[in-house]
Amino acid sequence: MSENKQRAHGAAAALAVVATVAGGIVLRARLAAEHVIYPYDAYYYLGGAKSLATNLTYSFRNLPQTRYQPGFPILTAPFTWILETARAGTLVAILAWGGVGVVTYLIGRRTGGRAVGVVAAALVTFNPISMKWASVPMAEPVFTLFLALEVLGLVLALQEGKPWLIAIAGLLAGYAMITRFEGAVFLLLLVVAAFWMLSDAGWKRTRQVLIPAAAALVLFALPILLWYLRNRGIETRELAYSDELTNNFDVNFHSAGERLSYYLWSGQKMRPVSLVAYAGMLAGLVRVKREVALMALWFGGMVAGHLLWYYTYERFLMGALPALAVAAAWISVAPIRRMSRTPRFALSIIGCGLLLAVVVFSVRVGVNFTHEHILGLNRDWGGETLVVVARQQRDLPGKSVSNRGAVFAFVAEQDTPYIFPVVADKDEIPHADPVARARYLKDLGVERVVLATRGRDPEVVLKEVRLDGAGLVLESTTTIDGPWEGTHQITAVYRIPA
Repeated sequence: MSENKQRAHGAAAALAVVATVAGGIVLRARLAAEHVIYPYDAYYYLGGAKSLATNLTYSFRNLPQTRYQPGFPILTAPFTWILETARAGTLVAILAWGGVGVVTYLIGRRTGGRAVGVVAAALVTFNPISMKWASVPMAEPVFTLFLALEVLGLVLALQEGKPWLIAIAGLLAGYAMITRFEGAVFLLLLVVAAFWMLSDAGWKRTRQVLIPAAAALVLFALPILLWYLRNRGIETRELAYSDELTNNFDVNFHSAGERLSYYLWSGQKMRPVSLVAYAGMLAGLVRVKREVALMALWFGGMVAGHLLWYYTYERFLMGALPALAVAAAWISVAPIRRMSRTPRFALSIIGCGLLLAVVVFSVRVGVNFTHEHILGLNRDWGGETLVVVARQQRDLPGKSVSNRGAVFAFVAEQDTPYIFPVVADKDEIPHADPVARARYLKDLGVERVVLATRGRDPEVVLKEVRLDGAGLVLESTTTIDGPWEGTHQITAVYRIPA
């Protein structure tokens, strides 16, 4: 191929990737704008980011955070200087997944050429799971970005014969590890990549590979070691993930089989594409196509780790989506490149049409999937109550608190109100007497208490939260249809007297 044609193909591929990533960013921004409330974990990340930006401490409600890792909040914190916290976190998540699309293209290009990269970028950008979870301020997009970058580093190290790139991959993996613990999959990928590099370099040159590999391990371990040492000195620690796993450990043949079935099949939202990806991974392993085999180990390592966890969630697949995309793209596109010119051109046209159809269908599934998520958050987690709070208090001074069961949650930053949940069954008001409890809230600048009653008498719920007898004044009640037929929720707004 002439140099001019190569440049033209390169420009076309770059334009396709830019258009794909930009389309994904715009789509997620529109979906993000529809969210009123976010998943439970998001508020710990947002609170931590706000704490980092305000006083360089990683805390939430004046208590040190030890459970939710700081990788995502660290990147979110600077944006809170110019944006409201929730918007800052959402922006970081959306942009991070845009970065995932670009890095997936680069991995795909290194695996099978530009066409493989473009197809992989499209598949990962518009995957329904990523549309749902990269439109809310959660850690998965940032985690996946750093995980993909470390894999790209390993691929480059293998192809270029530059072992020092392994050390760079280790540094990136360390940041992934302090974002989500699934980053431990790097250890598997490092061992395999180092073995391949040793076989290429010759066993007499082991130092050239083992020294960068050892550096990678140090750089990988350093961030998580610092996180561990920081948490060790904190007395009021939250439940650690290791303790949660120990308390709920249930791994046997039946449970592992159910979890494996979920992650391989029922948890996938684009199952035909997943089947193609599995075929690609199998072919890569059989043919020892190293880059594709690395995708298989990436995906397999992520799934294997979650077989130990006591519940399944499609969110846990986020970090493995680039591996699926690259494997599916490679097995679909690579054979076409080996054909003669005429059938290759015809099949390329057909392939472009199929890719467009897959993207359109994936977007439709993803939008519906995300809307179901928004509906569930609104109905079951207080989003509709929050809308009432925002509408009734838009022009009123002071903060408000809301409830979830008997647990208080603050509505913060009135330009875009949102609830800061707390750990279940933890009442953070340090008083038992109703009058003292009301005074405590008043001293914090709280003017109103908003109760979501789930159809019950608001006075009953007021008693549950131990504010009955404190002289609260009922200002208004609003009835909202519940998520199931015949159910409703009463939202009651009480004013705390002076």
